[in-house]
Amino acid sequence: MNISSTLKIAGASSRGHAYSPNADRWGHAHSAAWVLDGASRPSGVRCCEFDTEHFVESIDHGLRRQAESHIDIRDMLVEALRSTMEEHAARHMGRPPPGPAATAAVVRIESRRIEWAVLGDAGIVLGRPPQLVSDSRLAKIAVEERDAVRRDPASFNARIDLYKAELAARNRADGYWVLADDLEAPFQALRGTRPAAGNVILTTDGVHRHIGPGGLWGAVSEFTDAVRDHPPQEITAWIRRHERNTGMQPDDAALVAIDTADHPAPVG
Repeated sequence: MNISSTLKIAGASSRGHAYSPNADRWGHAHSAAWVLDGASRPSGVRCCEFDTEHFVESIDHGLRRQAESHIDIRDMLVEALRSTMEEHAARHMGRPPPGPAATAAVVRIESRRIEWAVLGDAGIVLGRPPQLVSDSRLAKIAVEERDAVRRDPASFNARIDLYKAELAARNRADGYWVLADDLEAPFQALRGTRPAAGNVILTTDGVHRHIGPGGLWGAVSEFTDAVRDHPPQEITAWIRRHERNTGMQPDDAALVAIDTADHPAPVG
């Protein structure tokens, strides 16, 4: 079942900073769709030309290759990550140092059922009433270091401290799980299945951080109404404008909107 021919799907990705590449991606193939959010790394920790943007592009390509199969979507992530890890390792003699990382939300819709998985602080909005599902484990570590970066986003030392703290807790049972250097990570994703009904929206945190009291959308239902009535490019444009108007630190943003045929959605 080809998702592009049986379901209405639209997506958009917008970079947060004019001076840095966009590390968010969205894609779809066959019956699967996904968003990826590459974790930025401070200058000075890059080990080779295999940077964050290269990492998410490689994962995206791997998911496109795996989407034709009918394997569990966690296995899709494993195989996409395996090929990406091999691509990184080929640039080093012996064991490669820690490489880039990315959060992910993946969905497959077949036989009127939705299979989904969320790894890291990406998100998926589904259900009636709509609910946002996101992995909160990342937000619970390196809290002081993250607050220091929020207070002084230009501080190199603060960003290095945050990177080191997050790296120390990455893909650990007492830390958090993301796509990076460990094939166990996809099996630690939040996951579920449910009947397909209404719209399904995949988001990176650059989108869903604007949902909630005082945000661009006060509730998840307001967000889903906006996505239903407006193309994704317009949603990301609103986010950019909201960040400028409020002085909020910008972030890359990506979303995918899928209509399971109950409610028509615009295709962008």
